[in-house]
Amino acid sequence: MNMTTAVKTVFSKFYTFTGRASRPEFWWYYLFIIILYIIAALILSLIHISEPTRQPATSRMPSSA
Repeated sequence: MNMTTAVKTVFSKFYTFTGRASRPEFWWYYLFIIILYIIAALILSLIHISEPTRQPATSRMPSSA
């Protein structure tokens, strides 16, 4: 079983609550989820980096000096 077959099997049996997944099916799907998580984290970090930096708010309190 390869990753593509495992992911297709998981999505086709998503609402079937009887039986068990095979060991390779479980681990390939787990790897698929980890890869998706890493891609999402990279995209979100790139979005965060590309935002303009905000200037820190200046204090409106009169200075004591």
